[in-house]
Amino acid sequence: MVSFDNYECDGQITIDDWMADLESNEPKKCCGVRPWLHTTKCCHWDANKPQNYMMYYICPMCGKTVIDEIGWVKYRHGTYDKASKQALEDWNNPKSRFEIKEFNDPKNGNYPTISLDEYEEWEKLYGISYEEFRKPLIEISNRIFREKQLAKQRLGAE
Repeated sequence: MVSFDNYECDGQITIDDWMADLESNEPKKCCGVRPWLHTTKCCHWDANKPQNYMMYYICPMCGKTVIDEIGWVKYRHGTYDKASKQALEDWNNPKSRFEIKEFNDPKNGNYPTISLDEYEEWEKLYGISYEEFRKPLIEISNRIFREKQLAKQRLGAE
């Protein structure tokens, strides 16, 4: 019987190299979860040209996104592969600047919007349906809205 204990094949990588490569293709976690890749399809007038997208990563728990030099959410544009790769690089780059924008802040009842065809992917990734995830956030949003309406009514009555 031949021993395979010290066997190495040509091009073999170590488990550490494999894990580093695996991690480089995955976004770094935030709030203990993988961030959501927010994807928007761009207008597609010419069927002969590839579909383009605008993408960025967002933490579904805290609403954190990568921002550019002037403080705007850093969208990436291009084909799905190109835009998603650039968004991943932005998210994993230690020099990237992050911010929680008011319109993304779960404390204000806001949440990432997704399309119907992404509901299954969301549930698989986070272990909760999209409807159940956003239900408490909608309640927060409604409470904040009602408080603002009452404040306006009080100001109008004075």
